[in-house]
Amino acid sequence: MGLLAAAVAVALAFRLSAAFGSAMWRDEAQFIAVLQLGDVRTMFRFLANHESHPPLYYLLAKGWGVLFGYGDPASVALSMIFGLLLVVVAYVAGRTLFSPGAGLLAALLVSTSSTLIFASASARPYGFLGVAALVSTTLAWRFAESGTWRSAGEYLTSAAVLVYTHHWAWVILAAHGLLGLWTSWERHGTAFLHRWLIAYAALIVLYLPWLPILVLQTRQAGHPPSLLPLSRILYKCMFFLTGLPPEVGALCVLSLGALMVLDWTAGDGGGQPMARRPSVFLISTVMMVTGLAVAALPVANLLVPHCFSVVTPVLLVGVAGLVHRDRSHHRLLAAGVATVMVVASTIYSAGLWRFDRTNVDEVAGYVAREAQAGDLVLLMPIYLAPSFMRYYSGAAPVVAYPDESVRDPTKFDHRLVRDTASAARRRFSTTVDEAAQARRRIWLVAEGRPDHLLLNERWGGAIEALEAAYDRTAVTSIGRDGGGFFETVYAFLYVPSANARAARDATDGRPAGRPPD
Repeated sequence: MGLLAAAVAVALAFRLSAAFGSAMWRDEAQFIAVLQLGDVRTMFRFLANHESHPPLYYLLAKGWGVLFGYGDPASVALSMIFGLLLVVVAYVAGRTLFSPGAGLLAALLVSTSSTLIFASASARPYGFLGVAALVSTTLAWRFAESGTWRSAGEYLTSAAVLVYTHHWAWVILAAHGLLGLWTSWERHGTAFLHRWLIAYAALIVLYLPWLPILVLQTRQAGHPPSLLPLSRILYKCMFFLTGLPPEVGALCVLSLGALMVLDWTAGDGGGQPMARRPSVFLISTVMMVTGLAVAALPVANLLVPHCFSVVTPVLLVGVAGLVHRDRSHHRLLAAGVATVMVVASTIYSAGLWRFDRTNVDEVAGYVAREAQAGDLVLLMPIYLAPSFMRYYSGAAPVVAYPDESVRDPTKFDHRLVRDTASAARRRFSTTVDEAAQARRRIWLVAEGRPDHLLLNERWGGAIEALEAAYDRTAVTSIGRDGGGFFETVYAFLYVPSANARAARDATDGRPAGRPPD
């Protein structure tokens, strides 16, 4: 237990260094803003109509917030508790499925994973989801191995927790079902296959209260098909899956795949079928989840990088199980992969304290100090409003494109329609024209430079209207490393054209917020 305690201590040190050195970025601030809407019924109504998430973790975090408040430390603390719990759960899973040594290795891999550090250092559900996914996958294996009704009930409970926490969980459960049927067939023939069908039918019955809302959310929110190249999407997902630089992570994943192929072709001296090895079940779950997400790309973008952190613990416990294998040359390869993962993760995670998740707090503070009461602060896009307004305390009024309230959580239903609506652009043009006539300065706070925003179909028309009436005079990207890991926010000062030269002279041509050399 001393080594397990050491792994938990390492995990705590890494997570503390990553959690409290940065402000909340927009997804975290949006999550907390939803919690602060009012009573549970109001929160449920907002989730159903304007978001794309189930309610379970929101309920849990709502209760936590009532007890401890919604400040940054309190909001992150809940996720951090689950991050530390995950180390213990990984140990128990590794010890139960393999050996005490495999359990300790799994705990070490989880404690040093940069992906899991970020997940448990953010006020979002991914720390909790990592625990739930590992527990559910372990119980899926036990159900496939034993085929008992008790194991079916345990798995059903864990699956219900998953799908009521995040819709992406259905991809994991699809992998469980396919691999579970295969494993059960190899272990028991057709004797227990019907129990899997009954378990999934019972899961659908349990999910019926939320099913109509899922259908609604699928139609009006969520992630549409991505326009990015598949290679670029997989590159980001590889980082979030392995917690390593993508090149190193890809090498480790390919090595694991090669190891499984070697096991498959060489057989097992003990005569154990491939499907009956828990390490194969765990790693195959992760690979099948990736394959299913790729297959769904024409319909929806399920290759969401943050979601892959949910199955990272499953992968790491599977790696620990491969090291536990008795075949010496295969075990040596698995041990090499595990060593690379531990060393690379530790080196990478040790430097996470240098990375802010966002620089929005510094930008908000700068604008609050420099903006005059008669200025206008414009947020683009509206997604920045929850995080910016969390830290902004200036006197200048704030509006957001496309002209929505900046005090409420962002509404993500029909987001593309809202962002490109001609009525929204007309309202924005009117706002800009009125501000120009009143000789008001405008501070544009955006995730990207205007030159880039002009090329975006959502924001290009609005930026054109702004730059037609104003001159851009200064720009700043504030932060210790020039921005944030998840988002980099810029502030641009626009003045009516006649005042442009004076504004440039006032700053000596320097970017706003930057001291003289």
